[in-house]
Amino acid sequence: MINNVIIVGRLCHDPVLNTIDEGITVCNLTLAVTRPFKDMNTGEYGTDFINVSLWFGISKIAHDYTSKGDIIGIKGRLTSKTKEINGFN
Repeated sequence: MINNVIIVGRLCHDPVLNTIDEGITVCNLTLAVTRPFKDMNTGEYGTDFINVSLWFGISKIAHDYTSKGDIIGIKGRLTSKTKEINGFN
């Protein structure tokens, strides 16, 4: 099985750097990725907003050298999470 993805998009906000257990750094950001096709009803290109978490060394680099509006590319893997709110997933 292969879980590999490449995403290129524009940063929606400045990256946020957090330090968690034992000095591990994680940088959270959101990428706006324009779809490569037009919506049949509106004739406009749609946009997906993808939340990304960068860990360890690359988190500090992303925080220090990128900002809102920059176009960046990320290669990584996809993970999914579920969160229970009021008894629903």
